[in-house]
Amino acid sequence: MATQKRAKHSSSGRPAIQTNAEPNATPAMPAVGPTISVTANPPRDPATGTRSPASPVAERAALAQRRNIIVAGVSLLVLLIAFLAYRSLTSEAPPAAIPAAVPTTPAQPAAPVAVPAAAVAAPAIAPTAALVAALAAPAAPASAPGAAITCTMIAGLPLFNGATCIDHNSDLDNGVTKLKNTYTVGATADETRRFYERAFASNGWTLGDFKYDLSAGPRRVGIDVNTDQAPSGMVTTVRLTEYLAAAPTGTTCTPIAGLPIIPNATCVKFDIDQDNGVFKVKHSYTTSAAPEELRQFYATALAENGWTGPDFQYDVQQGLRRMQVDVETKLGAQGSFTELRIAEK
Repeated sequence: MATQKRAKHSSSGRPAIQTNAEPNATPAMPAVGPTISVTANPPRDPATGTRSPASPVAERAALAQRRNIIVAGVSLLVLLIAFLAYRSLTSEAPPAAIPAAVPTTPAQPAAPVAVPAAAVAAPAIAPTAALVAALAAPAAPASAPGAAITCTMIAGLPLFNGATCIDHNSDLDNGVTKLKNTYTVGATADETRRFYERAFASNGWTLGDFKYDLSAGPRRVGIDVNTDQAPSGMVTTVRLTEYLAAAPTGTTCTPIAGLPIIPNATCVKFDIDQDNGVFKVKHSYTTSAAPEELRQFYATALAENGWTGPDFQYDVQQGLRRMQVDVETKLGAQGSFTELRIAEK
């Protein structure tokens, strides 16, 4: 009797697989479980493009964006060009006006100008007697006398008759008021000189330094008297100046025609200066004579030799008081006039 084999089952109730199954056994059924679905896309054709067609809305948005970018770029370019043009206009200097051409005659060739190797002084023009005489006149016309004003009289010195005050000044010096008056005088300088030379002595004034500027025709001379205190006493220096058209040949003091030197004077200096072609020959002497003695001596010499003066100057003293008197001939709009200045010093 044949033996029946019991089939073995697994714990799940399924028949266990036997390794030594019989060849003709029924094939096992496939296991039932979860499945995976895979869909294969067809291959992409390169000729048809790389992007699928977009929607109309997306196309309009992209077009608007591109338009905005182009407008912005053009605007920036316009602004850059305008800025560069502005900088070019402001930095460029305005062109200078070109003068209109004036028709002229054909220019002639200029002659060559020789350049001297060194400057050569031009020879001085030989002075003449007329030039010497011109130096005696005032250099330039003075202003006409102004309107009369009131001047405070200076005590101790009379006023020339008919003198008109044109200027008055006063200064305070160490508590002392000092006056300075200017007048015009209807008389010549010589008449005014003689009046005050008499007034000095009669009013107790002692003459100190004085100066004459004299002329006689074309000739011109000067007298300058100064006093100095020397160790041996008071020394008076007399300087006689003659204006000549030609330089003298002498080298020491020589007599001047018509202008003598007081006796016993000693020559101490001889000098020659040249000014505008005129030679000023100066003879300086010392003497023991007082200024008043010299004034009297030259008053006689002036009268005898026809010397008249356009200008005179005096320094006088009375005790502690000092005064300066100037008589000067000036040229105004109405002709020459005499100006008198009296100043306390």
